[in-house]
Amino acid sequence: MFSLEFKRNFKNHTLLYLVLVNIACFALSIIMTVTFDKVTELTWKQFLISYYTAYSQLGLPLFSFVIAQMLSKDYLNHNTIFFKQFDINLPKYLLNKFIVFMSMSIVIIGIIMGISTFIFDGTEYFGLFYGIILLILVQVFLLIAIISLFTTNILVTIGLAVSIWIASVAIADFGGIGKYFNAFDQVNKVYKNLYALTIDKIQVLPTQCWTIILVEFVALSLILAVGIAINYKKWYVKYL
Repeated sequence: MFSLEFKRNFKNHTLLYLVLVNIACFALSIIMTVTFDKVTELTWKQFLISYYTAYSQLGLPLFSFVIAQMLSKDYLNHNTIFFKQFDINLPKYLLNKFIVFMSMSIVIIGIIMGISTFIFDGTEYFGLFYGIILLILVQVFLLIAIISLFTTNILVTIGLAVSIWIASVAIADFGGIGKYFNAFDQVNKVYKNLYALTIDKIQVLPTQCWTIILVEFVALSLILAVGIAINYKKWYVKYL
């Protein structure tokens, strides 16, 4: 089934779009640093925090389209009955989509960051930032997956996702329990500590940052589980 999913994503240009969006994030990370920070010669660590910022600030609007398309297109094209023939239920369907999306992302981002090590002559914190950026995409996928369970309209899905993201930034800005909303945004501790790493103020990302990420992911996973439970039995017939 995975090979079939990869072929479908290649034929419908999802892979191409994913490559272009990741290249755009790379380009934007350089443009933002040069334009806003007035940096004339970008170092490896400056690139890392800027590259992270491109994904944390623009990841949801950029990647929500491709994820929503991967999920909603099957509903709109009435493909759920096709998956029934392969004994694929709703949890398996979402897991297949997740694995395919993340597999493509792992390779594409790995290549871009690998090339960047030669361009900016550095490898420090490569694994950390690589992993954190992939976690941002996991966060986006979970959010879009939740919304797609209740609407098949791609534009509505993206609109709701962006609205939720804006609201979560506002909540996170209050601090306290708000820090568990939108873990990767600039107002949160994860960004602040990653930045501190890149300017050598700290050497290790604090445990609290991982706790914030874990709490948000558990919350999103639980909400997704509830959504799956609600739609489980009617999934096959809902989009016939």
